[in-house]
Parts: sequence; C-alpha cells; structure tokens
Amino acid sequence: MKLLPLALTTFLVGTGVNAVVPPLKNKLDYDSRTYFVIELNDTTTVDSFLANRGPEWSYEHEFGSLPNHHLFSVPYDAEVASIPGIRDRPKEQIDAHLRTLPLHRRDLHSLMTEELTRDGLRSLQTLSPKKLEKRLPVPELQGRGLAGKPTDSNQEKLYEIAEQLDISDPIFISQWHLINTFQPGEDLNVSGVWLQNITGKGVAVAVVDDGLELDHPDLHDNFFAEGSYDFNDHREEPRPELDDDRHGTRCAGEIAAVRNDVCGLGVAYEASIAGIRILSGRISEAEEALSLNYAMDKNDIYSCSWGPPDDGRSVAEPGMVVRRALINGVQNGRDNKGSIFVFASGNGATHGDNCNFDGYTNSIYSITVAAIDRQGRHPFYSEECSANMVVTYSSGSNDHIHTTDFHGGCTDSHGGTSAAAPIAAGVFALVLEARPELTWRDMQYLALDTAVPVNDHDGKWQETTIGKRYSHRYGYGKLDAYAIVERAKTWELVKPQAWYFAPTVEANAAIGHGEKNSAKSSIQVSKEDIEQANIGRLEHVNVFLTIEHERRGALTVILRSPSGVESRLAEPRKSDTSNEGLIGWTFMSVAHWGEDGVGEWTLEVINDQSEDAEGSLVEWRLKLWGEAADESKAKLFPLPEDQSVDPDPDHRPPEATPSSSVISSANATVPTEAPTGTSTPSSSTTTQDPENSSLSSVTPSPSSTHGMWSLIPTFGLTSHTLAWVYGSILLIVAFLSGIGIYICCRRRRSGPRYQAFKDAAPAYEFDVLSHSDGDELSESRLLDDELDGLSNTFEDDDDDDDYHANHDRGPTVGQRARGLYENTTRRDSQEGEELFRVDSDEE
Repeated sequence: MKLLPLALTTFLVGTGVNAVVPPLKNKLDYDSRTYFVIELNDTTTVDSFLANRGPEWSYEHEFGSLPNHHLFSVPYDAEVASIPGIRDRPKEQIDAHLRTLPLHRRDLHSLMTEELTRDGLRSLQTLSPKKLEKRLPVPELQGRGLAGKPTDSNQEKLYEIAEQLDISDPIFISQWHLINTFQPGEDLNVSGVWLQNITGKGVAVAVVDDGLELDHPDLHDNFFAEGSYDFNDHREEPRPELDDDRHGTRCAGEIAAVRNDVCGLGVAYEASIAGIRILSGRISEAEEALSLNYAMDKNDIYSCSWGPPDDGRSVAEPGMVVRRALINGVQNGRDNKGSIFVFASGNGATHGDNCNFDGYTNSIYSITVAAIDRQGRHPFYSEECSANMVVTYSSGSNDHIHTTDFHGGCTDSHGGTSAAAPIAAGVFALVLEARPELTWRDMQYLALDTAVPVNDHDGKWQETTIGKRYSHRYGYGKLDAYAIVERAKTWELVKPQAWYFAPTVEANAAIGHGEKNSAKSSIQVSKEDIEQANIGRLEHVNVFLTIEHERRGALTVILRSPSGVESRLAEPRKSDTSNEGLIGWTFMSVAHWGEDGVGEWTLEVINDQSEDAEGSLVEWRLKLWGEAADESKAKLFPLPEDQSVDPDPDHRPPEATPSSSVISSANATVPTEAPTGTSTPSSSTTTQDPENSSLSSVTPSPSSTHGMWSLIPTFGLTSHTLAWVYGSILLIVAFLSGIGIYICCRRRRSGPRYQAFKDAAPAYEFDVLSHSDGDELSESRLLDDELDGLSNTFEDDDDDDDYHANHDRGPTVGQRARGLYENTTRRDSQEGEELFRVDSDEE
C-alpha cells in the first residue's frame, strides 16, 4: 500500500525559526513496504534523486524538522522479508549481509551505498519497528519497613503550607516527596518555591510515554493539546487505549497535577502538560525521532521514563535519526535555547545492570536521573553509572509515589526510576519559570551545582577538582527545588559548547585475569590541544572504544583523568555472557565536570570475574566536551554523519602501530574554519570540530584519489566504488578462466589417453564437482544459511558517534551462529514480534 504523501512543515534552520512539525498522520505499512530516512545533499532534489531510482521507489514526505531529510519506501522485498526478526535488525547488519550475497540478491532495489552517494545521498537509515521499555515500579524487597512516625512539627508545617496555598487535594498529605513528615528533610524542599508563586506557569512539559488521560480531573486544566500527539495510533489526542496504558498518566500527575480537590499535587502544578504517545505499540525510529522533536518551539521539557531492557545484558542505543533529533532539539528547540531531555537511569540494578550500556541515559544531551527512597537511601533497583547526574525521590522503604492514575483515579503504588525522572522534570519546570532564558546546558550546570550529597557512608563519593562530590550511585546528589530555583535567578549563562576529539589510539592491549594483568592505554592532552579546541572548562567526557572479549560481563572499564578523578565506565554484569565484546561503543561520564582536561588520561580494562575468558582493548578515543573559552570563536556542532557513506578517516587504524599497554597519541588537528552545517551558531552549542569538518560533503573529488588508484583509470569514482568495479572485473575474468580450464579438462578426459588411464584406475574416483552444478544443487540450503547468518552479521561502522541498536559483532561470513539478541536483549515474544519488551504495570 502506498501511503499518501504528507506535507510536513520544515524547520527553518538558517533563520533560527521553529515551527510545529506535523507528525506522520498514517501508520507506516511495515507489512508491505520497507522505509528509509534519507538525507539528500543541498543540491539534490527529491525528483532528481528519484529519477535515478527504480519505479518501485515512493516518496512519502519530508522528515520532521531535520533539514534535507526525507522518508522514502520500497515494496518489502520477499526474500529479505523471510528473515526472522528482520524488522528489528539495524541497517548496518542488513547491508553487511546483503554484501555477502550473490549480485542478483545483493542489490536491494539498487540500494548500494556508493550508488546512492553518487546520486546525492548524505545518509540513509533503514527503519525497523520496535518497542521501548517503560521504567516500571519494582516489587519491594522484604524487611525494609518505614522508619519513624510523622512528627508533630512537620504535620503542622504540612497543614500550614496547605492553608497558605489553598491546597485541598486529598492525597497531598501522603505525598511525602513534596513534604516528608516521616523523615524531615527527605523531600524536594519545594514549598518555599511555591510560596514565591513559582508553580511552573508558562512552561510546557511533554511526557513521552504511553499516553495521557487528558480528561482526568487532576490533569484536564493543565493539558496542553498543542504539544501532544499519538504516534502509536496517529491522531491528535494521545489517549490511553491499552489496559496497561497507565504509566504516562501517572508520570504526568507527578509533574503537573492540578491544585484542586482531586488526588494530589504536581511539583509544578500550574505547568502545562503534554502527552506524546509512543510506548503502546511498535514504532520505528522515524516516530521516535519525531516524538522527541514534536512541537519543540512549544514544549520546553521532554520527560522520558523508558529505554532498552534493564536485563543486565543489553547494550543498546538510539540510531542515527534519533541521535540527530536529540541534537536538533538542543540546538533549535525553545527558540535555540535547547529542549531539556530528562531520562530515567533504569531499574536494572537487581540484574547488575549499568546505565552506561544505555545510549539514551549516557547521551550528553540528556539529564539522567536515578532514584532514592523516602529515607534518602539507594533503592535496590536504581542503576549506577558515570552518566548519572542527580537523584530524586521514588519508591522504596515500603512506600511509593502517590499520584494520578488512569480511569480518573489515584494511585499509591507508582515507583521505579520512572517516577524519579518526572519529579525532576517538574523541578526543572519551576526553574524555567524563574529563569526562562536558560539553555539546556545551563540546566545541567544548575542541577549539579545545587545538588545535595546524600548518604556520606554510601556511594563511594569522590572529590572533584571543582570542590564537588560525585558518586556513580547518586550523581552529584539529590535535587533541591528551592536551591536550584534560587541559584537560577542570578546564574550567569554559560558560553556555547566546545569540544576536542583526540586521535584514535590503536592499543591492542591484552586483558589478562586480575587487576595486575589489566589492559591500560593512555592519551596525552596538551594545553595547546585544549586551547586550539577553544575549551575553557570540561563538561561531559566520552570514551569511544572497541574491546574484543569472550565474556563481556566480566569487564570493568575505568577512565582516570589527569586530576585523578575516576569514572567507572563499566562494571561487571553477571547476566552478560556475550562473547561479542564492545564494538564501537560510546561511554559517557559527568564526573570530570569543571576540569581543565590537560594531562594524561588513562583507560584501564580489568577482568577479575572470569579466569578463562580472554580478550583485548583494541582501540579507543577520548572526546572532551566543555564550555567555549572564547565565545566569538564558537561553532555549532554538526549533525552526526552516516559513516557507512563517509567513514571518519581519523578513525582508521594506522598502518603500523606498536602493541603495548601504554600508548600516547599525537595531538589532534583542529580545523580553523567552521564545519559545514545547516544551522547558524546559537548560544546553546558551538565550536571548532576536529573530527567532522571534512564531513560537509560525502562525494570525493577526482583529485582525492591516491595510492593504487593513481595508477589506473578512476573515471571520477570513489575508491570504494573502484574497488568494487575492478574487483568485479577480476572475478569475472577468474570465473571465465575457470570455465575455460574446466572445458579443457573435460575434453582431455574424453580423449583416448584419458580413457586408457581410466580403464586402468581403481573402481572409485573423486570426481570434480562443477561450481555451477554445486550452486544449483544446494542453492536453497545455502540461501537458508545465508539468511540465518544475517541475524549475526554486523558491519562495524568507522564513526564513533554513529553506532546504533545492539553493538555485538556477529560471526564471520559463512559461520552459523546464534540469534542476534540471544545474549543482548531478552526475548519476551515469539519470533517475528517485538524484541523490546513493554512490561505490565502490575507489580
């Protein structure tokens, strides 16, 4: 079925003007068509692109607010469609397998990267529907009862606040996260903000979830229709439809439940609350990306209590289109001040999970929020990692968050990190009312600057260079609503973003058993590197790496900064028995905030869990993000490129690199001109780009050829295309030669000398099987094996920013191995159904 073309309003990047982007108004027909998000270059039109494609290609519409991005489709290829779970395979795996097939099967609707590039392509992503997982409440462990009883003085405070603010909501007295009468001080400290009449007015928070009961009497008055949409059923109102579609309504109540006589009160009870429904069915990254940019000139904050499975063995991140949407949001949302993305850290601690294996929570563009319970303790479910920025309250100590529920009801059983993230979003809404000009990075600064450390005896706190304390369990501490709002009032806005990407180091360091036999590698960052990159002080730190190992879950990965601060990027995960290692995975840390970055950065990989498992640290790259030293030199960070089209040349390993445990890299080259982009610099993001400045065009000029190609005609083609063309010619020549030799041999065998030899030979012989005969005899069986192999074949892109979905390297071509998700994502459905589980909300 061909979908009707839809007119989507394009975001006017060059002028900095935002428009509400109409979403997909019809469901994509994944049963009969394959969809691609394609970025065309500036000189290629849709018509000219389609002119070079086959008649089966259809243009659907422009894709959201991403410039030059379009949605195309082709009929669902029956041969590829027969592969179990093909819809859940990322594009890299599909393309990698297609390249192993015979020519007539490889060219999926002429969809070859070099050919598309020649026809004006910048990037391409195949859309595969999936389900994302809600961060649902976790059943309580026994033996952790409530501590103490309400104190008279705090009861008096509660009733005094209620009287002053005319609060008559019936469960307000049970909303301990707002005012805790059991453990004084273990709450948001929000009443002082309300008394200043700061209640979220003029701020819109979008709950990206399973819908919102917009007629609920505790939500109706604050419902924001202009910021809402249902991407599951493609309609204007994001109403819950399924029996377990209660999650979004509960989260919305935490943020902006109305002050009235129903249920309780939201943290920002006069904020506008929008619902964006994506968790009630399978969606592709098209809907996911559009949801995170939906009405980004009207929605200020996006509250996201979902992600990949928290099973202690998954390694998953958003694909290229979603990553571009996040960057687009922080660069262009809120009138170029940047959308605020808030993500729950995850509930997988009971499985030993770590939020640095989740590409949503370890994104530099999100504020990752973990949980503490009503006693200020770490709940057993809340995940630790170096991406955790702050914590706030949720379930634990035999109590939960009290909030709205669907069917017009109230609940006293909401919890998990799902409940923590919306509370943080509500606090940020109060901050934006007090100081609307804050950028997305200002909000991150304020969150860590005013966070209150908790549990001194727990959490392995360490001192940072800026006088703050950091814990992988608690981040910089718990959110204090009064403190962050007061600090925001006088906060000096930060300068634009800057970054430095060190060259990739090929370490090839063996990972032995035990800490004494760990793999270590170092990168030296000079003062000149930092100055040339225009960095004044550090913010986020990324480590992009490749590790080959026979048991991924046995590994500990530690980054030590020149100042001695440690980021434990990965911790052992007992459930992660994968032997695929980490292929092109990016870790993130906020522990080094405020450092200058100059000196030796050391990466250590330890295996102290499995004596028999072997492996090595293959390569890694350090990426430093920070505040620009000189605002006038700031540049806007470009959207990440699809490196299957234009690999990062700096990421290619050097031809000869010594294998040792410690390697120092040369200084990175930083361009002096702004990278080619589609946006003008704003106050939210910027800088010189040491990595992507060469990515403004993916079509090399003829003069760029070198090496072996300088000795033969190139016809203006790329080296990859030339390799394919000349390789094909050589294969054809070899094939024809083989046929000639075979014919000669057959003729010799039919001659009298051969017949005489045959008569004298034994009664058996090993006859030669024709290659073509063999193909005819076993083509069906070979095709089955090749298609099964697709579930494991993985194409390792070269770029450190453009990996998506599960980063497990499959077997080499020709091997038959287990299913792609066997060791990475728990399968909770039958073959061919969704691979991302959405749990029931029942405890």
